[in-house]
Amino acid sequence: MSLKALRLYDEEAWKAFIWFGVLPEDVEINARMTSTLWEMSEDEAGEILEILWEESLISRSSTIKFGDYEIVCYQMHDLLHDIASQYIIFPTTPRTENSLSGLGLKVKEAHASLLERYHSQSKRKLWHTIQDDGYIHNHLIWHMEKAGWFSEIHTLLSEETENKKNGWYEARESLGQTAEFIEDLIRARKIVEKHLKLN
Repeated sequence: MSLKALRLYDEEAWKAFIWFGVLPEDVEINARMTSTLWEMSEDEAGEILEILWEESLISRSSTIKFGDYEIVCYQMHDLLHDIASQYIIFPTTPRTENSLSGLGLKVKEAHASLLERYHSQSKRKLWHTIQDDGYIHNHLIWHMEKAGWFSEIHTLLSEETENKKNGWYEARESLGQTAEFIEDLIRARKIVEKHLKLN
């Protein structure tokens, strides 16, 4: 009933809710990263997050600091996440009078769309130059795998800075995520091995 009411009275917030389905479960959500997810300003994204919170579709979890200011982080219950994931592939026109519309996308298309939004924000089309938003650095390779962008994983890990250093390592290290860079290498190797076996 809450979802139907949201769809009826605020279609923008309804579509925003569905886009959560492209994210991993139990991930922390904030206005900076949802501004990319939803293609809007950070202030507009913050307003929609508050609407979804008021409707009890997400819960407040913590805060994250960017420079001199903090922003609120939210999380979504696994059941609601599953519902959002299902509506990604539902058609944009409701099947029946009582059903809800979806995004009409294939799962790979949804992940590819999000990746394209992030890539458009990079400098010189280099993945490692993407701005920190408290989300994408920890999940970029995951999204590439889900989108089937296996060659982009190689591109990401082989990019170089102007000083001829590994770009992704420099990006992770600057955020205090050196250990996570090692995890990225391990994940990338497993993805490649899995992909080769399937083909």
